[in-house]
Amino acid sequence: MLNPITFTVEAESGSVTVTASGPDYAAYEDTYDRSIINAMATGQYRAYTFLVWHAMHRQKLTEMTFEQFLDTTPQFGAPESVEEIVPLESTAPTG
Repeated sequence: MLNPITFTVEAESGSVTVTASGPDYAAYEDTYDRSIINAMATGQYRAYTFLVWHAMHRQKLTEMTFEQFLDTTPQFGAPESVEEIVPLESTAPTG
């Protein structure tokens, strides 16, 4: 299970903070037909860059296409924070 991840992206106009989450993970898998979990585990630059771009694009923080964004050789910090997801309490009967 993947939790939302917040990145800080260095842009010409300054730093931008963006959080990648479920829609961004699914978009990567739909686009490349491979597991985002495996891509992230091996530290694939393209995977992380796609997540950052997709989150920025989805949140209207960039109008660039992914290829245009990739051409800028974007710089972004390692995940700044990982938000903890609290599990739901079980509603199953006990006893």
